[in-house]
Amino acid sequence: MAIYQYQRLYKAFKISSSSPWLDWVRKHNGFLIVLTLICGLAGSALLILIISWKPFTLILLFTMILIAVLYVIPIRGFVLRELPGLKSVLVASVWTGFIIAFPLMNEHRPLQLHAQELLAFFCYFFALTIPFDIRDLKYDKPHQRTIPQLLGTSFSKVISILLLGVFILNIAKINNEMRYNELFYTGTIMAGTLILFTNNRRDEWYFALIDGSMILVGMAFL
Repeated sequence: MAIYQYQRLYKAFKISSSSPWLDWVRKHNGFLIVLTLICGLAGSALLILIISWKPFTLILLFTMILIAVLYVIPIRGFVLRELPGLKSVLVASVWTGFIIAFPLMNEHRPLQLHAQELLAFFCYFFALTIPFDIRDLKYDKPHQRTIPQLLGTSFSKVISILLLGVFILNIAKINNEMRYNELFYTGTIMAGTLILFTNNRRDEWYFALIDGSMILVGMAFL
């Protein structure tokens, strides 16, 4: 939460262009700054309580944090999210690293034993980034070479839904509980349906629902 709000605050005051969500961030910047600080402090305090302090765990954690923070900050004239073909890969990698790889390493569970699970979730998060790239077609620069820019909207949706299929098949194969979990399928089918009807004219709330579908998938694992 802290990192996402930081990114939005940075972009709102460093980018001169206008969009509905940029204008909203500028209007509510005071509230968002306080929220970012509270979430950052709370997240850091909770992290200190659970982290195992193993070197490789710390390296993974701080690498993910560094990528997330620098995602919108220019480095020698380049912004990470604008490097050709890397926008969705970076987002999917950070989500997979934070949510799947870090807890496994923090609990001293070898990542090589969970390679299929890591791949499945990378595919899942990658699938969810594609509709946002469709949304951003009118904002992304041509050199970013996102999937919708290279392949068009329709084919991008096909790829996204196929990636969701890979996710479902892999998780169902390695997790017996998920194989028969209705909430798991509800969350992924909801995401797939929303992706199918995605276009760059959809309201921001539509894309919030795509993000929200992750909550159902997460609840299924509980």
